[in-house]
Amino acid sequence: IEFKKIIKRLAEIEKEFKDRIINILKGFISGRNIKTAIIFALFAYFGSMFINMIVTMLFGAPDSNANQDSLNSSFLTHPGLVVLLAVIFAPIVEELVFRYSIFRPLAKKNKVLAYIITMLGFAGIHFVSSVSVLIMELDDPATSSTAITTFLEDLKTLPVYLVGAFVLTLAYDANGNIATSILTHAFYNA
Repeated sequence: IEFKKIIKRLAEIEKEFKDRIINILKGFISGRNIKTAIIFALFAYFGSMFINMIVTMLFGAPDSNANQDSLNSSFLTHPGLVVLLAVIFAPIVEELVFRYSIFRPLAKKNKVLAYIITMLGFAGIHFVSSVSVLIMELDDPATSSTAITTFLEDLKTLPVYLVGAFVLTLAYDANGNIATSILTHAFYNA
């Protein structure tokens, strides 16, 4: 009897999983999702520009950050790979992790906290390169001052990543279909 219940439950889980995958895939070809994603991508783009102008007025223009610098230098030698990673792979992975796996379950309990955690996590992963360099060079007196200055300079771009994270989370939250935020992210990165 227990074995039959387990088999029945596994069949139900398989059906639920297939239904979710089909719903996500349909979201990529839905004209409504594509239009919504374009609107959110434009909102993210102009919101980021606005925040960047404010940061520039308050703290000076950010040079860039280690994340963007590594993409730019890689683009010179491997443009196809960078486009594949930035426009297809990163949006899929980051949206599945941050919006689908973190935001979705947390939002059921506390939507404001879900937004905050998702935004901070998303922005934080874009500073892994900066933090890594800072940690590696702090022990060396010859480079520690430069590493700290570079890290502080990189932090000027944090508000831009937070705006992007907010808009991507809003795009997912608007209709609950992860395809919307993946498409928004892809359009924004393009």
